[in-house]
Parts: sequence; structure tokens; C-alpha cells
Amino acid sequence: MIRHLVLFKLGEGVERDDPRVLEGVDAFRSLDGKIPEIRFWELGWNLSDRPIAYDFAINSGFDCLLSNPVVLGEVITHEMGHALGFGHSSETLNESNAALEDATMYFAIHNDGRGASLRDDDMRAARFLYAGPGANETTAPVVSSAVFKPASGKLVVAATHVDGGAKIVVNGVVLSAPVKFKIARGTLVVKGTAAALNIRATGANTVVVRQGGLESNAVSF
Repeated sequence: MIRHLVLFKLGEGVERDDPRVLEGVDAFRSLDGKIPEIRFWELGWNLSDRPIAYDFAINSGFDCLLSNPVVLGEVITHEMGHALGFGHSSETLNESNAALEDATMYFAIHNDGRGASLRDDDMRAARFLYAGPGANETTAPVVSSAVFKPASGKLVVAATHVDGGAKIVVNGVVLSAPVKFKIARGTLVVKGTAAALNIRATGANTVVVRQGGLESNAVSF
């Protein structure tokens, strides 16, 4: 539970019986019981006549999402994933790829009762980053988004099951520019002008990622 205390000091020349003040107090009182997350709602006037004292106070307590141990377990598992080098499975609000949206490493909390658990995409990422001797990763890369930033001359591709050896293909052409893999963000970054990266000035562009002989889904940007 989060406790929240708000103190009010009336302005110079404003009295407690001022219509504006009375209207504000009535409005605050009316909130009691109307917001489900509020555990308690207390308010009243300060009786002290000290000139530095506050005039009116609201003391309230709110339920915190993280007070639920199951939700807290999901959040801690997600943050531990970042500590282990995992980026977000996706940062798209309405992710169409069900596996990426279901992952505990999805950018938004699920609050679906999963607790401290891993989903298919999380486990594939763990096997990929921490593969043991003789491990054979046969999962094709999965691209969730791509964006070209003309000001910085960067093409940023969000993908899973990739590493620094990945190849980026734009509009059917394999880019020759070096690819930088940012593990924490789960992105591949390649620098260059639009022309050098085979990016069209008008119309849709398409990007795929190749890794270890496997090719990802195509994403338009």
C-alpha cells in the first residue's frame, strides 16, 4: 500500500468559508468510496493557529500493483532478464506476434497471474545467449520492428535470436555495412545514408534478418 499525504495552505486573504474553498472541500469529500484502489480517504482542517501550519490535509492510502506477490514475481523475473542480457521481446503495444507479446520480456507487464515464469520466447532467448557445448540453435530470427533515423543515419532493427553476426537485408539487398548488436535492447544497428542502406525515399521498405543460414520474417518500415 502507498500512503499519500497532501497539505494545503490557503492563499493570502482567503478564508475557510470562501465559496471556492467550500466547493473544493466538497469535491474532495465526494471522492471517498468512488475509486476502488483507495484503501482509506481522510481529510480535514488543521486546528493549529500557527502561521506556518497547513490549513487542510488529505491523507489517503492506495493499493499498489506490486503489493501483489504474483505481480511482483513477474516484474522481478523481467528485470532479472535484463540483468542477464536480454532485451525486450517487443516494444510494440499491439504486438501481432503472439510469442513475442506473451514473453515475460515483453515491454509491458501482463498481470495475468504468471508470476515468476518464463514463456517460449524467453526460454529460446536463454538457450541462445547461454547455449552449452554442442548446443544447436535452430530458431530463425524474429523481427518485431524497424526504423530508419535520417538525422543520425541509423537503421535500428528490433529482433530476437540474433547476434553480432547477423546480416540485414533491405529491399532484397544484403547490407555490407557493419552490424552492431545491442544485447540489452535487443536491437541490430547499422549506420549509413538512406542510399547506402538501400532505403527508398518514398513508399514502403522491407527488412529481413539472416542468422546462421536462417531468415526472419519480413517487416515493413
